Amino acid sequence: MAFRLHNPAEKEGGSCGALVREQCSQCGAAMEQDSGYTDEIDLRQYIEVLWHGKWIILTVTLCAMLSAGLVSFLLLDPVYESSTVLTVSLPEEVRASLGDPVIAGIIGGTPQAHIRLLQDPVILERAAGSLNIPLTAAPLADKVTAKAVGDVAKGDRLVEITVKDPVPEDAQALAKAIVEAYRDYLSELVSTRLSSRRQMIAAELASQEAATSKTIEKLKQLVEESGGTDLLTQEINARTAALANYRWEFAQLTSEARAASESLKVLEQQLAAIPQTVPLEWSSRTRPDTTQSPETQVFTTAQINPAYTSLLEEVSRKRADLADLRARLEAARDAIPVLEAEISELRARFVRQAAIEERLKDELNTAKSRMVDLASELQNLEGRDARAIVRSAIGVVAPATLPAEPSGPRKLLNIAIAGVLGVMVSVFVVFIMHYWRSTQPMPAPQQPVAGRQT
Repeated sequence: MAFRLHNPAEKEGGSCGALVREQCSQCGAAMEQDSGYTDEIDLRQYIEVLWHGKWIILTVTLCAMLSAGLVSFLLLDPVYESSTVLTVSLPEEVRASLGDPVIAGIIGGTPQAHIRLLQDPVILERAAGSLNIPLTAAPLADKVTAKAVGDVAKGDRLVEITVKDPVPEDAQALAKAIVEAYRDYLSELVSTRLSSRRQMIAAELASQEAATSKTIEKLKQLVEESGGTDLLTQEINARTAALANYRWEFAQLTSEARAASESLKVLEQQLAAIPQTVPLEWSSRTRPDTTQSPETQVFTTAQINPAYTSLLEEVSRKRADLADLRARLEAARDAIPVLEAEISELRARFVRQAAIEERLKDELNTAKSRMVDLASELQNLEGRDARAIVRSAIGVVAPATLPAEPSGPRKLLNIAIAGVLGVMVSVFVVFIMHYWRSTQPMPAPQQPVAGRQT
């Protein structure tokens, strides 16, 4: 039978181990209970955290406000503002008299376009150069602001220029200088445009004069070569009159020929009805132009009828007249189509000639009218002053005044902003510190060392 002796130290160690296991089980239960409230917001805990860090919050906030106050009152220089208000509207009568969309676009643009030009580095550097201010465009842009004033939808075309500077006199002077520099800049643009337009109009006027001279020469040459529409009209009238005479003569000759033919028929019928000879008593008849001997004497009992002879002569004369009428009628018949063809050709030439002359006259009239317009426009531009045009469009409604009080820095506002930022930063620091403390690991418990029994 075996006996085991229990070591008192082992017994004591066993009791300590049981105690440690019991404490661990209690801590585990507590941790499980706390994990149930991990996702819930404990406002009271947050307030307690802030209350414990109240001195940190108060100290940081006071330091921020004190620093902002010292900087605002001791280090920052006062800033003065001087403002001027401009009207940027080109009068309608000036726009109509100029008749140039480019100039109207330069000085009659929207307020936003003028604002961009007013803040252009070229304008700002010109204004600073006129005042002998050694500043570049970037520092000047920080000092100058421009904005539209009024209701643009209702037609308000006002621009306000504000200049900030530590010296009130410099702010006022710079505001005035910007306005003058802007006017000078626009005057240069308008003057350049007017000069360019004068050159363009003068060149076009010379071109129109050359075109007019060329058209006149063409018209003269055409009249000299073809005689012009007046001469063609005279020829057409003459040939028309001749054609009318030929037609009248043809009608008359036709009537006369018809009458002569009828008369000839009657005479021929009468001639056929009359005997050529008539019976006579016994007689001898000798030729009156010869001397006949008694042996050659012929004795007849009839002689030629004088009525027949007279009628025969009348028939011969009628035939000759009829032949002449027919010849004249044939000549008239041949002349009529020739005259008609000539008249048609002359009329066609007249139409072509009239069209060419009408076109040349239209070109001449158009060129002359354009020359008159160009001369009037050139005369109008000669009396234009670019500076006066710009001043009529860019007017000062409210001139820049000398500021009596500084507009900045806003000391109280700076202190208030510093206080708000100090509170935010200090609260953040307090919560960071609380988180840091709460997440530190707990020290591990010491376990007793079991001794050996000798």
